[in-house]
Amino acid sequence: MKKSLLFAGLFALGLTAMAQNPFAYNATTGEVDASALTVPVNYTLNADAERVVVDFMLNGEVKKSVELDATAITAGDHAVAVSLEGLDPATYDMAIRVKGAEVVEPVCTLMDIFWSPYGIAIDNDPMSAHFGRMLVTECQPSVNNSADYYTSTASGTGVGAGLYVYDMQLNRVANPQGTYGYAVPWTQENFNYQEWGGYNQGNFALKKVKISKDGRIFVGGLDVKNGHPICEVNPDDLSEWSPIFVGEQSKLEETGYDHNLYDADGEFVAGYSACFAVTGEGENLKLMNLSGTRGQVFTFGNYKTFEYPLGTATTWDAACAEEDECIPLSTQYTISAQSVSIDYDQNGNLWWTQYRGAPTEAQPTLKHVSKNADGEWEEDYSFVTSDDFAFNRGGGIAVSPDGSQLAISTGNQKLSIFDVTYNEFGAPEMTLNQTIATPSGNHTGIRGFNDIAWDYAGNLYACDNGWETLFCIQPARSAAAPAGMKRAEDDPLEVTTPLRADYAVEVPTVTAVSDVAAKAVASVEYVNVNGQVSNMPFEGVNVVVTKYADGTKSVTKVVK
Repeated sequence: MKKSLLFAGLFALGLTAMAQNPFAYNATTGEVDASALTVPVNYTLNADAERVVVDFMLNGEVKKSVELDATAITAGDHAVAVSLEGLDPATYDMAIRVKGAEVVEPVCTLMDIFWSPYGIAIDNDPMSAHFGRMLVTECQPSVNNSADYYTSTASGTGVGAGLYVYDMQLNRVANPQGTYGYAVPWTQENFNYQEWGGYNQGNFALKKVKISKDGRIFVGGLDVKNGHPICEVNPDDLSEWSPIFVGEQSKLEETGYDHNLYDADGEFVAGYSACFAVTGEGENLKLMNLSGTRGQVFTFGNYKTFEYPLGTATTWDAACAEEDECIPLSTQYTISAQSVSIDYDQNGNLWWTQYRGAPTEAQPTLKHVSKNADGEWEEDYSFVTSDDFAFNRGGGIAVSPDGSQLAISTGNQKLSIFDVTYNEFGAPEMTLNQTIATPSGNHTGIRGFNDIAWDYAGNLYACDNGWETLFCIQPARSAAAPAGMKRAEDDPLEVTTPLRADYAVEVPTVTAVSDVAAKAVASVEYVNVNGQVSNMPFEGVNVVVTKYADGTKSVTKVVK
């Protein structure tokens, strides 16, 4: 049974600012000021930085770097004019490098409380319009002391079971209605809190949420009686959900419980999602689903694990191919669909973990599986238990953005980071980097880690359905041994955010103010987008052709 809250009104506390490694986002450029030879650069920092540098790059090589002053390194929005002097005429790609401080001791900060949080995903693609956004799943809306939970439908501030949003400074983001969260469109019909398998503790509506490299959002559900185990969510409108898997619940009548999907020949298509993972992008996107074929049932033989080469498709209706079944993780090891996770490594192979208070060979803590030369999945790493790593409390796991590190619980109130390398066959070797002791206390601490996620700068986020919390965790890091972030090559404490191609900067022919002053202007002509020429600027974009007395000319762009 879910416990009641020990106290109400946690959010009246006024949570303190989060400790985070800094990075830049919302980065844009504007029109070049040809007379001053500057370009406006706009960006936001999620946290205070020690240094911010703007880079101009040509063919991947940095041609000029401008370090900004102290007014441009604090958390929040910034708009600066950056000098172009010394740059040859060309179109330059842009990037913003942000240096954070060394972190001697890890910092854990409470973000929010949830009734039953189970999934976290962060958009770590700087080319994405939603770069840095965090999504969290609420699995079971509270019906017990519900006014104390912002995610509860009874409190009037949240939608209950659904998808919740945080910005890059970890502020809760409201939905268009002014409340919080985006409900599963069929929640009330299919996720009845009071009735599932004879239990009164509710079922597991949503579990995991994942964001692909190209920004597609997927959410998985357990106990989904409507046959929608994994849905895709529109990144630009989080209220739009569409099921990935298509099929018939053809075995429901004969069993009374089988809500899995089958094709016209009765072959298995997909089942309830205990956990899933995505890798790749575009045509190479793949989705691995570990399905508890009877929902949340405590038993062996209840699990099928298939990889779906989804690619750019938005639906899947084919029976699972034999070669796509991850045999080591089907019908064995997993005993409970509640606290189990999988995550791809950077090689397209798979980590699996589950929480068992007393792990055994039959119910271990951690596995890694890879495809062999014959294209078959096989185990290449297994961990059962040890004094230092007794179990994975909560069952969460996360591979870092650069693939070099793995975050996993190693016991109650212990989050450990391992450095990971892989041999030529894809088998991993793990070395402990650090173990973080997390705070204690119901609604104030984090004991279990149902899901874990890394952001672009190496910050960690974790949720605990037992103590009902969402935490931000800043690991210890130094220039010698940084956390697994997207770091700059020349300084491990720097994080580089490249700007999208549409914010490239075109440096005009004249590259210094003194050059302009030294020459006599013979004529100035303005050319609009239709090729018309005038001695006065047109409305909109103009190409400005300046001819000098010495026979040279310069070409720039202005907007009137």
